[in-house]
Amino acid sequence: MAFNLVFVVPLIAMAGQALANFSAAHGLVLVPASAWDRMHPAAVIFAAVFIGDFTAYWRHRLEHTRLLWPAHAVHHSDTQMTWTAIERFHPINRCSTFFIDASVLILMGLPPFAVVANYLVRHYYGSFIHADLPWTYGPLGRIFVSPAMHRWHHSADERAFDKNFATVFSVFDRAFGTHYVPGPHEGRLGVHDPIAPTLTSQLTYALTPRAYRRTPPEINREGSETEASRAVPAE
Repeated sequence: MAFNLVFVVPLIAMAGQALANFSAAHGLVLVPASAWDRMHPAAVIFAAVFIGDFTAYWRHRLEHTRLLWPAHAVHHSDTQMTWTAIERFHPINRCSTFFIDASVLILMGLPPFAVVANYLVRHYYGSFIHADLPWTYGPLGRIFVSPAMHRWHHSADERAFDKNFATVFSVFDRAFGTHYVPGPHEGRLGVHDPIAPTLTSQLTYALTPRAYRRTPPEINREGSETEASRAVPAE
């Protein structure tokens, strides 16, 4: 968390400004500023969060492929839900998240205040859904991601592999077939691929060739089978 705050965030801020300047200079904007100016600021912020969460949903799915999983695995290495888990990200994952999400928001021509609001809303709401809370939201869970829903995303249960990718709006998972909340989650959290808890191990894991050989479902499935075989008493 401290590493990202001290070294990564300042670089991301400078890169964001450079990206915005490049987009403006080359006319890489799909929606003109005048269109957003005609809308109420609250509506613009809602649009930014909705577009941001839609973008992040697909980016998150990409993070669960061989290409980006090794860096994202650090976030999934926690074995318990806690609101601070939102800060446990590999610098590579933090940077890829920024460039993908920010590129879409800038391409949509959203004003700076809405881009910042999107970050704040999704970041702090993301902290909340990582908390160790059993809340499901009842009927509102059909619209918003609850802590209970996101807990399943961090499950080591094979049934929950590659499920619940959204941060704010559960409608994206429902629309694209990745919603999974069969009931309260009481099983194991984390991934079966061992990642040592030291800072060095967390930072170097994404730089090792073995980390790119398997997808998260393959890693957890092999781990589950290994644990099951160990649980069978020898004859």
